[in-house]
Amino acid sequence: MSDWLDYLSRLSLGKIVIIILFALLGSRFRRDNSWGERAVTIICGVLAAVVFAEPLRLLLGWGADYESVVAAALALTGRNWAVYAFRASKDPAAAREIKAILRGKGK
Repeated sequence: MSDWLDYLSRLSLGKIVIIILFALLGSRFRRDNSWGERAVTIICGVLAAVVFAEPLRLLLGWGADYESVVAAALALTGRNWAVYAFRASKDPAAAREIKAILRGKGK
């Protein structure tokens, strides 16, 4: 637990603001979700950015200059993962479509 607290204490205020803004921005585009679902998607976007931004940046070999860019992209990506999960849980046809996309067969 202390490792997470240490990591969160090292995040810059600018990075936190960018993560939250991009997660909120993504939630504004979809109008068919309830407020509860939007809240969950925002949390998923923030968590994806906080957890995966640094490892992905290091994996790609990018410098510290790209930290905010990677975090913003992951905030939108994490939010989209949650939206797809909600969509698949409501509509079996959407679940089959998502499964086909993940397997590389397209629509």
